[in-house]
Formats: sequence, C-alpha cells, structure tokens
Amino acid sequence: MNQKNILIILGHPNEKSLNKEIADTYFINSKNSGFNVKRIYLYDKKFDPILHKGYNGEQKLETDLKSSQKEIKWADHIVFIYPIWWGTMPSLLKGFIDRVFLPGFAFQYKNNSMIPKRFLKNKTSRIITTSGMPDFLFWLTNQDRKLIKRFFLNFVGIKPVRYTNFGSAEDISKKKFLEIKNKTEKLARKGK
Repeated sequence: MNQKNILIILGHPNEKSLNKEIADTYFINSKNSGFNVKRIYLYDKKFDPILHKGYNGEQKLETDLKSSQKEIKWADHIVFIYPIWWGTMPSLLKGFIDRVFLPGFAFQYKNNSMIPKRFLKNKTSRIITTSGMPDFLFWLTNQDRKLIKRFFLNFVGIKPVRYTNFGSAEDISKKKFLEIKNKTEKLARKGK
C-alpha cells in the first residue's frame, strides 16, 4: 500500500467539463493504485474568490477554505487540473489561490527579508491543463507553466512541479479523448 497523500484540486467552474473527467480519471486510478487521495472541486465550494484588502487586512476564511488548508497541509503531492483561458487559469482558481495560500499558512516574510520562509516544503505538484491551441504552439507561447511554478508553487516551497498540457482540447475526437485518458491514468497510477 502506497502511503503517499495526493490532493486533486479541480479549477474548472463547470461540473460538466473535460477537466472534471480528467480529475475523476486521476482520482480513480491513483486511489486504485493504493494512494491516499482527496479532492477539492472548486465548482462545489462556497467562498468569496476576491481578496478584498489584499494582504493589508484579515479576511475571515469560509469553512470550505479552512478545510482546504487542512487538506493542503495533509497532502504530499498536489495535482491542479484546469483549462487555460486567456493564457492562464480561470479566475475561480486564481481566487482560491489568493484566499488559501496566505501569509502565515503558505509562507511568511521575516525581519524584512526578501526571501520568505516557505511552509509547504516537502510537497510535490503536477499541473494538468487543457488548452484550445495545439500542443506545439502552447509550449512555444504559453507562460502559465512558468508563472505557476516559479511565482506560486516554488515560492511556497512546493518542488518539483511537473506540467502536462493537453492541447487542441476543444471539440475533441474519441481518439483524442482516449489519449488524454490513457496519459492521465499512467500519471495517476504512478502518483505523479
């Protein structure tokens, strides 16, 4: 039995999406491989995605965000699954990140240091995205993978971060869907 704790965070706001099918496939296959697996599907959570005062004041966390923080602490490996819209993640996922990965929980600056103390070390991550553009064009032009890795996950201590994109994901054929499903199953069975 694998003791690795895996948390899946689905950032698509629609419960009927290719991203949800990818998340469900990852969940089932990682669980069947003996991993401890939990999931956070954001379309099902109740929270205000706006950090109204930035970091200049406290904003009370909703119950769903408090439980999400506990699950993030619990996880050894965090899998983010979302579509690329306008070059980046949907606003629901960005709002979740803004509200959950707060100073004091995910990181903290000490004594005017430019380098924060990272509270989420010893965790790894896999980012799985879908995009409308072909894969080769995505890898040439999209900056999301660099931004989420460097300015978010590595910043709070999560390393390594691996990135998978499924391009040309609009109006996909059955063949393309099976390719996506098969690759997701392989990643899930390895807990990667």
